[in-house]
Amino acid sequence: MIYEKILKLVPRVRTSFIIDTLKYLYMGGRCSSIQRWASSAFKIHPRIIVENGIMIVGEKFKGKRLAVLDGLLKTVTVRKDKVDTHRVFITHSLTPQEDVDFLSKGLLSEIKIDDLLDTPSGCVIAAHCGPKTIGIIYLEKE
Repeated sequence: MIYEKILKLVPRVRTSFIIDTLKYLYMGGRCSSIQRWASSAFKIHPRIIVENGIMIVGEKFKGKRLAVLDGLLKTVTVRKDKVDTHRVFITHSLTPQEDVDFLSKGLLSEIKIDDLLDTPSGCVIAAHCGPKTIGIIYLEKE
């Protein structure tokens, strides 16, 4: 019974995060040396989306850290009517607290969230994406 309930939730989970550097994806064989170089040279930070258990590249944000975080924030707030506000997660890997606070304040100013949780990322995200990876996870309304 619990298993069936969880299976019904899986298609509604929305997970996306910003990677600070492609170094760890490169070392894990998930991107080429050219992609890593271009990302570093042009200050491109990809938004990784998890769909059906697979990581895919979404938007590519360019510029300084706050601009990149603002881009991630807008990907959620633009869809605020679809966010199940019961519980939203900001998940990160060795990210400065000010980045977490920026996303928290931005989310709470745009969306009335009942429970906003600050959580460390799991070992897979931490190992493949490296430090300063930060994301937002929520359920989409039915």
